[in-house]
Amino acid sequence: EDTTDAGPASLCLGGTAAGVNRVNTGIANAPGGANSLSVTVKGGVWAFSLPSTYTGDCVIEGGTVLANAASPGCLGAGRVKLMPGGTLGGTGLVTSADGAVLQYAGATLSPGDPSVNGGIGCLTYGTVPGLSGVRLVCQATAETNDSVRINGTVSVPGFMAVELVAASAQACPDAV
Repeated sequence: EDTTDAGPASLCLGGTAAGVNRVNTGIANAPGGANSLSVTVKGGVWAFSLPSTYTGDCVIEGGTVLANAASPGCLGAGRVKLMPGGTLGGTGLVTSADGAVLQYAGATLSPGDPSVNGGIGCLTYGTVPGLSGVRLVCQATAETNDSVRINGTVSVPGFMAVELVAASAQACPDAV
């Protein structure tokens, strides 16, 4: 029964890094919506492809989360927090309640989905995320490369590590 005195609920996702775990349905609060749900990813690779309506946070503490929905909300209607040791990727739109996606130093941003287009893709932010201290990992070929699109005015981060991954020096484009 969904009663207001039951308190918030949580869903913790983990696993190994082998293969992509796909969440092909939206995730919601308990029926009636009186109790918020938070989702925490601690390991494995998790791909979210449809909007979710849960109102608690989506916290990425470890493993990889792939935001693959083109519409807002695939990581819920609450705040998105990318913690040190966690990776955010995908080919969809990332949005966060109350503004920016919170990304902390030691977190990794890696656009694309490893099971689509050789892993190369574009990840879009609905608002400007925090980028200082974040490691950006981009794959590249001679024809194309990963990209990040941000809907808003971006300030240059105080510090950001960028890693370019290509099969060989010849496969790396002249400019990214």
